[in-house]
Amino acid sequence: MARDWEAQLREWGHAPGPAEQTKMENTESQIRAAITAHPRLKLHNVRVASQGSYYNLTHIPRESDVDIRVVSHDAVYNDWSWVDPQGNTDEAVRATLRTRFGIPSGPAAYGFFTFRDDVGEALVARFGPPPNVTPGDKAFNIKETRYHVDADVVAVLEHRTYRKDGTYEEGVEFVSRKGERIVNWPVQQHDNGVTKNQATGERFKAMVRALKNLRVEMDDQKIAAAAKPISSFLIECLVWNVPDGKFGHATYYDDMKEVLRFLYLNTKDATTCAEWREESNLKWLFKGKVAWTPAQVNAFVLAAWGHVEFKD
Repeated sequence: MARDWEAQLREWGHAPGPAEQTKMENTESQIRAAITAHPRLKLHNVRVASQGSYYNLTHIPRESDVDIRVVSHDAVYNDWSWVDPQGNTDEAVRATLRTRFGIPSGPAAYGFFTFRDDVGEALVARFGPPPNVTPGDKAFNIKETRYHVDADVVAVLEHRTYRKDGTYEEGVEFVSRKGERIVNWPVQQHDNGVTKNQATGERFKAMVRALKNLRVEMDDQKIAAAAKPISSFLIECLVWNVPDGKFGHATYYDDMKEVLRFLYLNTKDATTCAEWREESNLKWLFKGKVAWTPAQVNAFVLAAWGHVEFKD
């Protein structure tokens, strides 16, 4: 008997149910309480917020962990690359920029590494030592229990990328334990996802969740090695780059067919997707230091097309 792909895609397109959502919200609440209770963190301008698939409502049952950022606003990473595209490192130029934008010079009184250590202490005090809380390269992982789901907590500082008119785009930045500086834009990603979802009659997030579930099934069944390198974040960004007009068909089946068709045709040649951006619209999807290539995406999309048995 042929598989009812319409019913399957609709099931996959749903967000996790109330019980799972409650457990995730409880996890966030406990992390917030841990940070609030820490004696040194209390003395600083620190904010806790959710991010990632949980925050964007694009999570699926197999990936129902919680991503939390703990932001210190006592120090700021400043980026003037939009003002000075040549990346001038002359200290006189930097001093002029600091004066122009009203940025204090000198090291922060409460630096990133001290802040990150304090966040780790706060989490251990609440959830217990390893294996309950373990520090990873980028985030602290909190092990799942029957009371809360698995969680990743990243300590970050405020990041500002300045424009020539003195305004700036605000994101977050941190240094991994391997020494890599990473800038993310969680608020912009969330807001652009909401806008896209509204413009597509709420099909954008449904297609993201359905495609994530499809990838999980393909990986579980070892149908295609192509599913392995395709991350949850990448899937969301790929679907975000699909034009709004490709959504809104009478069926989820036809929406998924058009999404996959667009992605396949536009990743066959790297030049046709060279200008694609992450969902934040502030970072390139395929340029610079990224963990995936158009060829990998194309192979995955072709395998997904075959798995659902779409016809031309």
